Amino acid sequence: MNREINDVVALPEPGSHIVFSPEGQHLAYSTFDHIWVIDMQTKVGRVVVDQHSEYPNVLVENPTFSHDGKWLLFGLTWDDTDEFDLATVDIDGSNMVRLHIKGLNSRPEFSPDGTQILSICEGDGVVGFEICIMNSDGRERKHLTNVE
Repeated sequence: MNREINDVVALPEPGSHIVFSPEGQHLAYSTFDHIWVIDMQTKVGRVVVDQHSEYPNVLVENPTFSHDGKWLLFGLTWDDTDEFDLATVDIDGSNMVRLHIKGLNSRPEFSPDGTQILSICEGDGVVGFEICIMNSDGRERKHLTNVE
């Protein structure tokens, strides 16, 4: 099968964990020190999270869009202390908020209605890696699995 590719866009910086917004208008990805959002109409990319200015010595990773595509959820990892957290930011880079969740919460994803977050979790009473669910504000984290 042959496919014709009419429109190829190079990412401004190499990165990982590339995700489309629910309506397909934006693309987000992480480069460990930045989170980028690209407008698929204009093909213009911009940094919405810059760990050098907001959180020095922090890796930012695994962005995922909210159910309405207006903001991102992503992971934070402090290099020097192994502290972890999740944070949200509007897709224009404004209104960054840390959720202050204890323990690791990796690869977060929203429920289809946006009311809950699913993550791979560890720490704060969790032995090994488990699957956890919590409210979209990070409260009331519950373990869905119990594998030691």
